[in-house]
Amino acid sequence: MLWVLCVALLLGSGFILYKALAPFRRIWSGEAAAAAELPSQFGPVPARNYLAYLLWVTPAALAGTLVSLGLLLNLITGSWTGLAVIPRTGFVLFLVSLPLTLLHVLVSATNRPSFLVPPPYRDQPGAITAARNRRTPASPSSSSQPNPQLALSGAKQPPSHP
Repeated sequence: MLWVLCVALLLGSGFILYKALAPFRRIWSGEAAAAAELPSQFGPVPARNYLAYLLWVTPAALAGTLVSLGLLLNLITGSWTGLAVIPRTGFVLFLVSLPLTLLHVLVSATNRPSFLVPPPYRDQPGAITAARNRRTPASPSSSSQPNPQLALSGAKQPPSHP
């Protein structure tokens, strides 16, 4: 019964790798705005931090693949002789993916380092800057905004002077 679980893990991690790597070229060239088709428990992955997402998802999925493959081969052969390196390599890849998860959070928050952000999205603000911009009230001197009280009263808007 354990072999069914191993095969399911092997196929599942391969599917995750395929789904994660498939839209990369379109995102890097600017053709795709978001990778909404990814199986992500946190929602769609924004295109601007997609490479940083791949940097931790790929080793984690490969780790699942190697551990599943090692367990499956152990069940088939009945021995760990010569096979123990496969799950160990998977465990090391999993450990490598943990700090890369923090890198993904950093790129999402600051949009830096810019070489990890696709070229069409490098001028966009990170999540921290975007949140700061949302909290900052608009300046009251901006005359390009229509006055809603004048619009309700039927009065004409004063002309804006640049």
